[in-house]
Amino acid sequence: QRQMCIRDRVEVKPRDDGKPVSDPSRCVYCTLCAKKCPAGAIEVDRANKTWKLDDEKCVACGTCAEACPKKCIIM
Repeated sequence: QRQMCIRDRVEVKPRDDGKPVSDPSRCVYCTLCAKKCPAGAIEVDRANKTWKLDDEKCVACGTCAEACPKKCIIM
């Protein structure tokens, strides 16, 4: 199971497979993306300021990007 964890400031670029990427410099870890994800593919840890995507569950629907109030998720 491949997971992606974004913690530190990095240059955020869209993925080739169309799946979401979060910009940690803009994310407030509100968990809205995880709550709205129909596949349950996003895990947000507010205490540790981490955002994880389960590549196997993600269906690249874009619901998380639409739900993000800071617009820090790119597809």
